[in-house]
Amino acid sequence: MLESLSEILQWWHWIILGIVFMIIEMMTFTLIFIGFGISSILVGIVDLFFHININIQLFMWGFLSIFSITIWYRFFKIKTVSNSGQSNSMMDMKAVVIEEITPNDRGKVKFNIPLLGERIWEAISQNQEDLKSGTVVNIIKIKGQILLVEESK
Repeated sequence: MLESLSEILQWWHWIILGIVFMIIEMMTFTLIFIGFGISSILVGIVDLFFHININIQLFMWGFLSIFSITIWYRFFKIKTVSNSGQSNSMMDMKAVVIEEITPNDRGKVKFNIPLLGERIWEAISQNQEDLKSGTVVNIIKIKGQILLVEESK
C-alpha cells in the first residue's frame, strides 16, 4: 500500500498539506498544527531535492512534528501561571483589621485591592494576640478561606 502511495504522493502534496495545517492553526490557535505544517513543508522541500522514499518521508514528518511541538512548548509557550487558588504570590500585601481578632476567635481584615477576588477576609492571629480594629497586619499564610495574620511592624 505504501508503494502505491509513494507513486501518487508528490513533493508539492506535502507543501499543500503544510499550508492546510497552517490555515487550521490560524483558526484554532492550538499551536499544535503549526508544528505539523512546518514539518510537512520541510518534508516537501527535502522530497523536491532528494526524491526520498515514502517511509522516510513519513518518518521525517512524524519526527519533525514531535520535535517542533516539543521545542515550541519548551521554549516559546506563554507561561499561564495564574494568581488564583491557594496562591502565595500576594503574601506581601498589608490589610487593616475591621473586626477585632481575639486569640481564640476569628476577625475580619480588609485590603485596598482584592486578594484572590475578595477585599474582606476572615482572619486569625498568628501569635494568639489581640488585634484591635484599625491595626495594620501582614499575611503569614492562607489556609483555605481564612488568613493567618500578624501585626505589621
